[in-house]
Amino acid sequence: MITVKAIFDGKVIQVPPEMADAQPGEVTILFESRKKAANSIWDFAGKSPNPKSGKEIDAYLKEERDSWDRE
Repeated sequence: MITVKAIFDGKVIQVPPEMADAQPGEVTILFESRKKAANSIWDFAGKSPNPKSGKEIDAYLKEERDSWDRE
């Protein structure tokens, strides 16, 4: 997989000149949003009705992972 930054003007994708001799292949296009998301995880941080400490979260995750080995 190769990641290439290209220019998109709303109609045409302009690829960099070094891609001119590229062989045909599959292309996946991901658009980065320039708009700020309405909500971020940081909007909710610290608002849990039942907050847990880092040690409690680590213990919970360890217990979960250990249960995978038993199944």
